[in-house]
Amino acid sequence: MQKTSILESGIFNPDRVHERLIHESAGAKIKSLHLLAGQELPVKAYGTEGEAMLVVLSGEGLLLGKHGVLDALVQGDVVIADLRIPHGLRAEKDMCVLASFTPLPEKKAKQ
Repeated sequence: MQKTSILESGIFNPDRVHERLIHESAGAKIKSLHLLAGQELPVKAYGTEGEAMLVVLSGEGLLLGKHGVLDALVQGDVVIADLRIPHGLRAEKDMCVLASFTPLPEKKAKQ
């Protein structure tokens, strides 16, 4: 068992988005993301099948897509995104986001 306080240990870096690895295993990766107002995670897609889950713990921002803003984000919002679809974030107010990444389950062989 592991306990981590993301909000208490939140680090904001004026030079870049602060990413902190919380957990990594064969089936998942969990990070905390700390963005100061105006900072951005660039829009990008990943070359692997899977999902990203973003939970806004504090602050406000924008969910970005290939062609601009997709939606506004506030504390408590949860976003589920296909890793192959381009997405990113921009903080409008200092944000703390919990991000988890999981591969898609292997498809069962037809019997």
